[in-house]
Amino acid sequence: VYLVEDPRLAVLRALKLIALSGPGFNGGPGEAEEYRKRFEREARTLASLRHPHIIGVHAFGELDGNPYLVMTHFPSKDARHWRNEEHPSLLRVVDVGIQLASALEYAHGQQELHRDIKLSNLLVGADDEAMLIDFGLAKRQLDPELTRAGKTMGTYPYLAPEYMRASDDGT
Repeated sequence: VYLVEDPRLAVLRALKLIALSGPGFNGGPGEAEEYRKRFEREARTLASLRHPHIIGVHAFGELDGNPYLVMTHFPSKDARHWRNEEHPSLLRVVDVGIQLASALEYAHGQQELHRDIKLSNLLVGADDEAMLIDFGLAKRQLDPELTRAGKTMGTYPYLAPEYMRASDDGT
C-alpha cells in the first residue's frame, strides 16, 4: 500500500497494488487469476459498504496487468502499533472495540463476512477513531464462490476454533 496524491483533487489517497506480473510475482497464470478475482471482489465489497469505520474505495483498475485499488487515506497506526506505542487505557480499547463491532455488525447486515479480523487489519487514528481495512478474504454469506473444500481462509493465530477443528480433520 502506497501513499499517493490525487493530482486532480489535490488529496492524499492510499493505493493498494498487487504485482501479478513481472519479477515480483512467483505464481502461475491460474494463481494470478485467483488473486485478480479476489482483488476485484475486495474492490466491489468495499464500494458497496458505507460505514464510518470501514475504509472507503474510490477507484479500481489495472496497470500493466497489475490490479490496484484507490482508497481513502486514513492517517493512523495499525492496532498492534497503537497498543504497543500508546499503551491505551481499558476505556480507550473498549471504545475502539465498539467501533470495530459496529463496522462488523454493519458488514454482516450487508451479508459480508470479513474472515480476516486481526490487529493489522484495524487502523487507529486521531482521537482513537478506528477503521476496518483489508476485505481481501471477505465473502458474501451463503456464496460458495471463492471458497474451496479443505482450504482454510484467514490468518492462522486469529482463526475461530471451529475453523481450526475443521481444518485439522480435513472437513
